[in-house]
Amino acid sequence: MTLSNWDDLVYVTENIHIRTLNFQSLTWMFTSFEASNWHPVTWLSHSLDITFFGLNPTWHHFTSIIHHVLNTLLVFLLTHKLFSQAPSDPEIHSKHSLITETTIASVLTALLFGIHPLHVESVAWVAERKDLLCTFFFPVSVFFS
Repeated sequence: MTLSNWDDLVYVTENIHIRTLNFQSLTWMFTSFEASNWHPVTWLSHSLDITFFGLNPTWHHFTSIIHHVLNTLLVFLLTHKLFSQAPSDPEIHSKHSLITETTIASVLTALLFGIHPLHVESVAWVAERKDLLCTFFFPVSVFFS
């Protein structure tokens, strides 16, 4: 397993700016439009991976899997919150039940999100961390709004 997919070289393997985490690298992260993108949080995430794990691809992929698991959990929490706020008929179900229609719908939504093939690329490519981070911050912002 290597960090050698198309963008992995530009984003991680050959990117000297994220090898160390210091003021100069942080300045670069927040001012650079490298690879035609401005995404300082993504650069910071890659830099943290290198700081803790070096260029060992196993840990970079593991970090992406952890992000995807957290995103799936956030989808569950967000859909549960949204479904819970929807008006419902009290005769149809009891809110005192541990497994409600809301919980079932939320689990199914999160499960579909978690296993959907659309997310394979985002989890498999280290360079697609930007998608995982975007997916993380979107439900968090909606959940707390």
